[in-house]
Amino acid sequence: MALDQISDASFDLGVGIAFAIIVLAWNFDWKHYIRFWNRGRTEENLGKQRAFRAFFFLSFLGVLWGLISVFLDSPVSAQDFGGGLLVALGIIALFFALDILFRRILGPPV
Repeated sequence: MALDQISDASFDLGVGIAFAIIVLAWNFDWKHYIRFWNRGRTEENLGKQRAFRAFFFLSFLGVLWGLISVFLDSPVSAQDFGGGLLVALGIIALFFALDILFRRILGPPV
């Protein structure tokens, strides 16, 4: 499937799937993703950690809401789903490639 054949429904579905996986990564490995803002002792930053974890959880709920609305707005065909998976794969590959790069540069989370 060529990129010019991907419909708007495929693109919306692919972005929704990709962001759902990315936000799940945020929720599962939250220490890695908040370490840029979480400097110093843990006791002092407990409120900041809770705020970020709440943000990550609310982001996941928002992504799920958006993904459900894509399915409810119009019927999704098999071709739309296939195109959406291609879009999602591209976004996820870019995200995790950058994530691996930053993990190598910054080292393990504190």
